[in-house]
Amino acid sequence: MVRKSQKKQSKKKDLEWMMWQVEESQLEDPPIANLIRAIQYYNEKYGAVPNRCEVSKKWSKEIVAPEGMVLTRSRSVQPDHIMLTLDPGLRSPLPIGSGSK
Repeated sequence: MVRKSQKKQSKKKDLEWMMWQVEESQLEDPPIANLIRAIQYYNEKYGAVPNRCEVSKKWSKEIVAPEGMVLTRSRSVQPDHIMLTLDPGLRSPLPIGSGSK
């Protein structure tokens, strides 16, 4: 599993993002299960809950993001990858965890 993260800085806001690669042994799992794993890891690593997600356009259109998360499909995200972002411009935190360690 490859995990990359970087803090992007701009004049308006900071975005904390992480790219998650679904492990080969988990490719047969439902996409929502892989999304939840990625969210949990992000929460453990950053002490916050992401509120924006980008997945490959090849992901099932039936997947629904958890309440409070914006999910978009993108050609820039490779299949079997999930990009999670904490966007302070969104006022819709996910209801899991308090976001603090």
